[in-house]
Amino acid sequence: LAPYAEAAEVSMGVENVWNKFLLSPLEFRRFLDEINSPYVGAYFDVGNIIYIGYPDQWIEILGSKYIKKLHFCDARSEVAGLSMFVDLFEGDVDFGAVMRAVEEIAYDDWITVEFLPNYRRYPYQSIINARHSLKTLLGQ
Repeated sequence: LAPYAEAAEVSMGVENVWNKFLLSPLEFRRFLDEINSPYVGAYFDVGNIIYIGYPDQWIEILGSKYIKKLHFCDARSEVAGLSMFVDLFEGDVDFGAVMRAVEEIAYDDWITVEFLPNYRRYPYQSIINARHSLKTLLGQ
């Protein structure tokens, strides 16, 4: 796909998901090194990695060379399946360490927040919580 992305001058990011592919940041970086295209990088999700590693270390290793976009969600590492995902700050992601790593690589682009609607009767509460949490992380 890299030649198509280059021809169209469109960047694409490979997201780390829990499919047991690229289980370490070193593997992920090598995968991207071998593709060797400035148009192919990582769409890095900090919550998806919590069951096998530390998102801040992945950010430091992939760095600004490969991270195209960041995806914030939170998860509990001891739970499996979709029920592992919780509102930001309720899980095991160390967002302090994540934000230090983000600053260290000088990332200055969009952050997408992903969440499941955890409130059956008040689904918009998840949106309110996500907005408030992101503003807290960004110091606003």
